[in-house]
Amino acid sequence: MYNMYGMNEDMFKPEYTLTLNANHPLVKYVLEHHEGETTAMICQQLYDLAVLSNTQLSPESMTKFIARSNDIMMRLTK
Repeated sequence: MYNMYGMNEDMFKPEYTLTLNANHPLVKYVLEHHEGETTAMICQQLYDLAVLSNTQLSPESMTKFIARSNDIMMRLTK
């Protein structure tokens, strides 16, 4: 329908703002450790958890979220 009126469907996609608690231990860890596999994993996990609190993840994102969650749990056992 957007195309009928010469509109781009991306014009009406919602924008989201991710707000983090700077005092949370995970956020502090990320701020202190800018690089590394663990930091990237934590950032992605925090983002996915925020998305999940508001909507569903895409099937591909959900698959990655589950795999990452399993990886995190395995790391905790070491």
